[in-house]
Amino acid sequence: MISKIEKQSILSSKTSKYNIIFQHMKHLFKQTFFQLKKNKVIFGLTIIGSALSVAGIMLLELMIQIYLNPTPPEVNKERTLIARAVQIRNGDFTTNSYYGIEGIRKIWRPLKTPELVGLIASESKVFSSVSKTSYKPSTVAYVDGNYFKILSFDFVEGRPFTENDCINKRPIAVITNKMAIKLWGHAENAVGKTILNDQTPFKVIGIVEPATMGNFVSSSDIWIPYTTSEIVMNTNDETQGIGGGISVLILAKNKADFPKIQNEIVTKCKEVEQSYPFTITPRTIDTAAGMMYNPEGWANHTTDPSAFYKKYGSLALLFLLVPAVNLLGLIFASFKKREAEISIRRAYGASIGDIISLLLRENLIITCIGGVIGLILAWLLIPLIIDFLIFHPDSSATISIWSLIKIEAIAIALIISFLLNFLCSSIPAWRVSKTPIVNSL
Repeated sequence: MISKIEKQSILSSKTSKYNIIFQHMKHLFKQTFFQLKKNKVIFGLTIIGSALSVAGIMLLELMIQIYLNPTPPEVNKERTLIARAVQIRNGDFTTNSYYGIEGIRKIWRPLKTPELVGLIASESKVFSSVSKTSYKPSTVAYVDGNYFKILSFDFVEGRPFTENDCINKRPIAVITNKMAIKLWGHAENAVGKTILNDQTPFKVIGIVEPATMGNFVSSSDIWIPYTTSEIVMNTNDETQGIGGGISVLILAKNKADFPKIQNEIVTKCKEVEQSYPFTITPRTIDTAAGMMYNPEGWANHTTDPSAFYKKYGSLALLFLLVPAVNLLGLIFASFKKREAEISIRRAYGASIGDIISLLLRENLIITCIGGVIGLILAWLLIPLIIDFLIFHPDSSATISIWSLIKIEAIAIALIISFLLNFLCSSIPAWRVSKTPIVNSL
């Protein structure tokens, strides 16, 4: 058994050990802040560089999450697929295109696995008010009733149109409040008013909030029933309506159904092509986020997400390259000014390893200060970015910052900043510590 005296001795030893560590850290902080006061400009710029690195990484992470995570109105983005391309081949004739109305009817509508199948075809047109006092270029989307079930628009006024409206080819439209302001100067009481599309009157039945940034399939100014467009309904071409200008939205019951849906569509294409003189091959069936990886959408498989991370990873490196070069110069300049002090320490017995360790630990504290400032800076900038970049000025929608920025992202930003500063300080610390004592003095 351990006697009472031995226990007290062990406890006293541990307390003494912790006290030594505390005193050592206290001395290190004093030394670091002394250097900060002595070289305010250089260390101030170093802290700013570290802060900008962290803030830059955080803001980049925000932009990535905006595109990858569900945001209004694409709240089902994680279980939504988008089919944008079909290949039709007949001997020497081969064409890649979007789907046509016959392709929708015969291939997509009969599918059993998806929860819902919708469609969208977009083009740029000029709409005007009935008075023709305001002609506005806009993006019009020809959609079906399921489109408004797959997406979750915030209707300021009115309602979406239904599949029954599409079947009856009703000349009705849903527009954004931003478009209403362009046409009439205000968005109040816009429901019931009429807009002109190629001299054809369309009655406005709904006003919605504009889509947030990063939402491709919901980004439009005006939505009208697809059956009112002669171009969308055209079947008089070499593909007999299988190919055309329509993208397909597929809402899966859950993400696990994605492979089943892809297999079912391949099987369905094989079945349908038996009635035609050509083969039908589905090309890209992507997630909504995949539209960023491969905007053209002509790949013969679901896009590899690694392409996305490579693209934005290179952007992250660019964010870090400029501060890294500046930090390297600033840190070397600050260490160079301390050559005399370092030489005196070495003359009193400090090893090169001791000198490098001291300089790196001091720089770590400075990096921590810069990291904290960077997080605060990012926290202040994120709401501004959400207000001015994600939402349109006429939107009253809101998004939780924590729904976009993850704790893991904060940790990664700080780790990258620490590694960057470690690399930028290691080389100058090694070079300065190797300087001959006589030369330094």
